[in-house]
Amino acid sequence: MRAEALGKGSIVFFDNEVHWVLAILLPDEESLVVLQNQKQEEIVVNINLIRGVYLNPIWMKRLGFSYRVAGIGGQDQWAGYGTWEHEEAKIYFHGHKKISDTLPLFYGRNREFRFEFVHEVQNLYLALKKEEIKTTNETT
Repeated sequence: MRAEALGKGSIVFFDNEVHWVLAILLPDEESLVVLQNQKQEEIVVNINLIRGVYLNPIWMKRLGFSYRVAGIGGQDQWAGYGTWEHEEAKIYFHGHKKISDTLPLFYGRNREFRFEFVHEVQNLYLALKKEEIKTTNETT
């Protein structure tokens, strides 16, 4: 994981648990990162021990996205593809809705950008809206 890919509030995986980044100390290859887990406990770890949290439908819902089935008929709908939408931010991703799948999601019309991790969607939202995306504990 690269320090420049993370920011305060980024959701990451460490020691088989979801954590939030509180701070990045010395942003380089040997960066130390201050993390907080769901029990509000803080820990300082080397950035090389952190992994991205893969996007899946549960995480998309936690980030405030809803799923819309692709048009009426057609290959995309038949294959189970549709659009993950965040109405407030006007962000739309093309992707699948299967819970078991990790989602590579694609953003953009003329050029597609692939997203695989929760922190990448957080970064996009921050860049477009100039504020942090709100998360919930949505699981259905």
